[in-house]
Amino acid sequence: FILYARYQEGLYQAVGHIRAVNIITLVRVVLPLLFVAPPLIAGSSVRTAIEIWTLWLIVLPLIMWQPLWSIMGGARLPRGRDLYRRLVGTGTRLAVANTALMVSPRIGLIALAIFSGDAVVGVYSIAIAVGDVLYLMTYAIVSSAFRGIASRAREESVALTARSVRHAILLAGTCGLFVVPAAFLALPFVVGDGYGDAPAVLAI
Repeated sequence: FILYARYQEGLYQAVGHIRAVNIITLVRVVLPLLFVAPPLIAGSSVRTAIEIWTLWLIVLPLIMWQPLWSIMGGARLPRGRDLYRRLVGTGTRLAVANTALMVSPRIGLIALAIFSGDAVVGVYSIAIAVGDVLYLMTYAIVSSAFRGIASRAREESVALTARSVRHAILLAGTCGLFVVPAAFLALPFVVGDGYGDAPAVLAI
């Protein structure tokens, strides 16, 4: 279901439907909260809350399917074999970087769970969650430029890629100057005691 949701999001991005991509990004943030809040409020066990929380991973692609089908129709497989070779070659190179970007913080969580305790995992998770705010801010630039990068001539595509990366780094750096101090001030009130190291982890 995670892969299917990413595939659907990629189709929206490929056709330049930036509004849909941004809505999906917001839904990706809101849905987990909607699923985890009721069991926690009801006093359910942590295991039950997590089990209910995981259902959002199934609901997300189901919500996305109907609007996407109305825009693009059903799946149609291309007949040209050269296209498949290009897609596999390009996709493999992109997959390495994308997988490293998505998986590396989660590998850190697994390592902490093995060699440390739940408290350290919680601190690190909070830092990752706050850090994702910076990712959401720069993701809008990448999504908006994606179609232009894919469809323009090579020289124009390279120039647009460079501008997109430059703007994303500038935005992330500038926002980081506000997000990190805000985390130092707000986290004690939002998540309570025991997370004093999270802002420092976020800054690093």
